[in-house]
Amino acid sequence: MIAEPCEALELRVRLGERPADGLQAERHFAADEIGGGHGQAGVERRRGRRVHDGASIKARARARPGRPQKTAIPDNRRPVRRGIVGIPFRLRFFACAFAMNLSLYAVTVLIWGTTWIAIKWQLGSVPPPVSIAWRFWLAAAAMFVLLRALRRPVRPPRDAWRLLVAQGFALFCVNFLCFYYAEQVVPSGLVAVVFSTAPLLNSINGRLFMGRPLRQSAIAGALLGLIGIGCLFWQQMAGHVDDRATWIGLAIALAGTMSFSAGNLLSSRMQTMGLHPLATNGWAMLIGAAILTAGSIAAGLPLAPDTSPRYLAALVYLAVPGSVIGFTAYLTLIGRIGPERAAYCTVLFPIVALAVSTVFEGYRWSPVAVVGLMLVVAGNLVAFDLTRRRFVRTA
Repeated sequence: MIAEPCEALELRVRLGERPADGLQAERHFAADEIGGGHGQAGVERRRGRRVHDGASIKARARARPGRPQKTAIPDNRRPVRRGIVGIPFRLRFFACAFAMNLSLYAVTVLIWGTTWIAIKWQLGSVPPPVSIAWRFWLAAAAMFVLLRALRRPVRPPRDAWRLLVAQGFALFCVNFLCFYYAEQVVPSGLVAVVFSTAPLLNSINGRLFMGRPLRQSAIAGALLGLIGIGCLFWQQMAGHVDDRATWIGLAIALAGTMSFSAGNLLSSRMQTMGLHPLATNGWAMLIGAAILTAGSIAAGLPLAPDTSPRYLAALVYLAVPGSVIGFTAYLTLIGRIGPERAAYCTVLFPIVALAVSTVFEGYRWSPVAVVGLMLVVAGNLVAFDLTRRRFVRTA
């Protein structure tokens, strides 16, 4: 009797021409023909060869003792890879991604929605550039300590330095200077509402600098947002249309939001280069603090911070939760789902910020202000079709 090759036997079994019961016996016979031999020596050698059923003839000849036997499963009968308690692995993956993104959103909104009042507490005896410089010196030091503890690479590549300098100047220098000065004439909750237009500005900057298409929904959302901001400022600006300081504060806040948007796009670009937000944040904060310190010295501003408990508590809160945790969570979101969708969390900032402003600053709500807040939120949602987009990263 001449044994058929093992591949031919498997093919005939799958086609239903041969019963599977005798397949293993004929494979043992084929192994004898390969070189297993008859007699006691051949039996011992065959017992030591434990190979899977789909192995080739050469693989069977090279098999070594001690390897567990595996059973080949046809592709149409392979079980679905499952996670916890029968949940499909793919569904579990998307559920974990959704939970991760939702957690990053919640952390960013809760922290940055409350930093506005801390910024307000720092205004006074210390010039804003000096306060911002102290904030980011402390935040950069904490960031580098965290990088060392996590054993992540600290030094960025040479190609990233120009992007880091640009991010430090835009995101951690100009952005905060604008908002610190804007809050001197505008309530902190309303500044947060202006900041909620960041998704619209991200879309515009993406069109101008990265060639991304500008959709009609973004234009409609921008109009709704601007009308909403006008309603929110109506109570404060009624009878003060000629108040130059109010309009300057509004323009400064919008300029700060534009700088924030530019920093978003720079961070997204560096994450596509494989750089982690912890490292880029640390260096960008260090660069921003150095620029602010040099500018303060050139302007002859005193560099000593205020030693009052209120100022120091606000400084620590802004440096660690507000900068280290908040910016890391937000820029990680940018790397996961893109700058446009990550900026959706700025839609929720006004809700938290205005609530805090109501408690600590005595902000009074009016029907027009409520309508304005609803228009701002609706404008952001319309601009980016939030209900039509998926919340998890698919790439």
